[in-house]
Amino acid sequence: AYGRPCGSAGRVALVPGRYQFSLPERPSRDGWFRVGSIDVTTTALMVALAIGSMFWYAVDKVSLGKLVFAGALVREGDVWRVATWPIANPLDQQAIWIILTLVFFWFLGHRIEELAGRTRFTWLLVAMTIVPAALVTAIHFDSFGASYGLRVLSIGLVAVFALEYPNVSFFFGVPAWVMALIYIVIDALYYVSDERYESL
Repeated sequence: AYGRPCGSAGRVALVPGRYQFSLPERPSRDGWFRVGSIDVTTTALMVALAIGSMFWYAVDKVSLGKLVFAGALVREGDVWRVATWPIANPLDQQAIWIILTLVFFWFLGHRIEELAGRTRFTWLLVAMTIVPAALVTAIHFDSFGASYGLRVLSIGLVAVFALEYPNVSFFFGVPAWVMALIYIVIDALYYVSDERYESL
């Protein structure tokens, strides 16, 4: 109750009792290191690199473009592109989609990282980055395409999450596996229609 006497001097304190408002504590995560009070996990590091690449894009688009994956350029000798493409996040979309991508990767990445552990999750991201890129490079698609950014990598995380928690409800009670299937099929159709096989 409010207005309850408090202390020997007869002071009155406003004690909200059961209606007291408090924010939930930030969950402690198993990060690689800490910066202040923030645990720097693999997910946090990837998001930070993505944000940093946006500033890089504003300063020098050409040099950032050297991180983008393109099978034809890898075959010409730019082998680092097989591993660097998720870091390149140019400002080529509306702000809302960029923000949603970062928030989505942060939320989903941390859920999977907590489930798998930081080392296994890091190796998962490495495999999801390098193996498909190496495969596309070896196939020699006729079209000249490119792949870059956390959005593409997020599709893989959606699949991993849906495989681990297939019956978790998403929007309107739709199970995770159904939502993941819809998301992946729509993206796949978009990439095929534009012949963006690197992204696919």
